[in-house]
Amino acid sequence: MTTTVPAARAHQGPVQRPPVGGLLGAIASVVRSSTLPVWLVVVVVLSAWPGRSQGAAPTLTRLYPAGGQRGTTVKVECTGKFKWPVKIWAPGVKVVALKDSGQIQVTIPADLAADRVWIRLYDAEGASSALPFLLSNLVEFREKEPNNRLGKAQPLPGATTPPSQDVKKDADAAGKKGGRPGSHGVANGILQSAGDVDGFSVFVKAGSTLVADMAANARLNSPVDAALQVVNSDGFVVAENHDGVGIDPRLAFTATKTGTYIVRVFGFPSKPNSSITYSGAATYVYRLTITTGPFIANAARVSVAAGTKSVPVYGWNIPEGAEVPVSGETKSLREVESVFAKQIPASSIGFVQVREFAGRARIRRVPFKTVGVARPAGGPGAALAPPVAVTGCLDTPNQFTRHVFQLKKGTTYTLSAESSTFELPVVPMMRIMAPDGSRAAQSSDPGRGKETQLRFSPKVDGPHEVQVFDRYRHHGPGHFYQVTIVPENTDYELSVGADMLVVTPKKPLEVEVVVTRRNGPGGKLGPITIAVEGLPKGMTAPPVISQPDGATSKKIKLTITTDGTAFSGPIRIIGKCTKPAEYQRVARTPVKLGNAFATTWLTGTAKK
Repeated sequence: MTTTVPAARAHQGPVQRPPVGGLLGAIASVVRSSTLPVWLVVVVVLSAWPGRSQGAAPTLTRLYPAGGQRGTTVKVECTGKFKWPVKIWAPGVKVVALKDSGQIQVTIPADLAADRVWIRLYDAEGASSALPFLLSNLVEFREKEPNNRLGKAQPLPGATTPPSQDVKKDADAAGKKGGRPGSHGVANGILQSAGDVDGFSVFVKAGSTLVADMAANARLNSPVDAALQVVNSDGFVVAENHDGVGIDPRLAFTATKTGTYIVRVFGFPSKPNSSITYSGAATYVYRLTITTGPFIANAARVSVAAGTKSVPVYGWNIPEGAEVPVSGETKSLREVESVFAKQIPASSIGFVQVREFAGRARIRRVPFKTVGVARPAGGPGAALAPPVAVTGCLDTPNQFTRHVFQLKKGTTYTLSAESSTFELPVVPMMRIMAPDGSRAAQSSDPGRGKETQLRFSPKVDGPHEVQVFDRYRHHGPGHFYQVTIVPENTDYELSVGADMLVVTPKKPLEVEVVVTRRNGPGGKLGPITIAVEGLPKGMTAPPVISQPDGATSKKIKLTITTDGTAFSGPIRIIGKCTKPAEYQRVARTPVKLGNAFATTWLTGTAKK
């Protein structure tokens, strides 16, 4: 707010904020130097005074550390604008607001299968965005400066006993003469400013494989394009990686010599600018997993049939034949997939992790057959009948894999080749070969990191070959993907444009719901009744019908009103249809870090 002073004193300009003296001092200072009435001075100063304005919802821009170890209690700093204490929504974990502003305590159950939970602050005026809080199985610690130089690298916790004589001859870059760092841990850090480089020392035996995996941009939305290096005791770089999972780095290094190595982290802006130096900012939050033990990178089957108890896994240092339990998503988390899985209504997110291993994998649980890693050498194998999901791997140069599906003329199928959904590096493309060997269809360029989809109606019955290859012809032992093929069925999806809503007593709230209909062999979809579930007493939202044709077939508007009842919490927008069969679907929020929510946060402000 800018207020102009009377003309006689206009040369002094608008009232300025004093640098010191507190609120009362500011008012007194302006009163002495102004001809404005005292009451107007007070209004002007209060409106200009820094701090959260009255009636503003809390904001949350950062959590630090941005995760914790299962079975522990973690003190976390919240950054944003809020009036402390606030209320906290964090399904799956127990969170308590501490006395100091912005400080919370998070208690993580030891048996929580999910790989992340979401934390949101809220009060009577509204709610903040929900931020992810990642979970691990290793001991965690916070980065401590200075750790920019090799001789100042921060040692991993764990081993403190003196090394054996054959290790003493190796230089100890952590500066701990007579001792050595540990070999496992999760570092929580921030690349604070331009030029910042964080180093961590780790003890590695000859023949052991060191794995370093960084979560920053892809899983925390930190605006950093980070890089990892492994440096030996002589200061030479022996391994490095820039883009392992999205633009987050991941590397594996097998040591030929026992000793202490440095894992070094630095970064650049995720949106490139004119700078050519290492970048840093308070928002460059990361979590760095470092281990010489088992590390899960992905599952051998990216999708599993519902009821599957365990799956083989791929990664590093995994015992031969090891299978890891599959756990379902906790219903209270309300997290759902956002891409192809919408066309498999009975699918859900699954988690693959075990306490003895670092890393984890996300999978999809589906109500049909799935096939494990396929590396066809002599041929594509037997034809599979849809619906089915097949996991494949492109591990040789210029490779394309071949999968055969038995298709029927007159049926429309949806095919999807996915990789980045499951944090895998392939940019998949597909071509479909007809039974006579001619090309029947090919997917378009999906762009880097996107999924490929095709709608295909075969002209003849018979076995059709689906060939999968990487857009850039990349390959390697970790280049997995999944092909899913399902017959198109009558169904629909609902989506909303925001995951937070506010309604006041003075003005009803209109919520637009987008309806995506799919008419399949089951018949044309009938009317859909869309309603709000979870409203408290004092709030109403009459159901609205989406008709099969016309404007409401594609979108409708719900109207929420309140009598001034104070409310803040999750609601669900649900659609119900009875023709040609019974279908119930929940509206999904916009995509956030790969997935969406099946709930929307609603704040109803109190009548004043």
